[in-house]
Amino acid sequence: MELTEQEAVDKTIEMWEDLAVTGSDSKYEWLRENDYPYICSCCFLCEFTHDKCSQCPFYLYLDCQCYDTPYEDWELTRRRQKTLRKKYAKQLLKELYKMRTIMKETNKE
Repeated sequence: MELTEQEAVDKTIEMWEDLAVTGSDSKYEWLRENDYPYICSCCFLCEFTHDKCSQCPFYLYLDCQCYDTPYEDWELTRRRQKTLRKKYAKQLLKELYKMRTIMKETNKE
């Protein structure tokens, strides 16, 4: 699936907004339920960069990768702990919103 950077970020936020509400434990299921094909690591950002972490907007704009972030906490939380999954998904969303704001400010210059 070919995506622009903006599309990858928007779709990532769309997915995590839903995961933060539902507490769902599977990005793969979310993709399937929303009629998306399988994508790299079930992540629109990974798909956009062809799994090159050094080119990921999350890394470029926030100097973060998937490790030591709310995403890793979400991933490591037991699947039946929906309350914790929602909490970590909401924390990740805050970071994603911040990233999108920085992107917009950077692209204006």
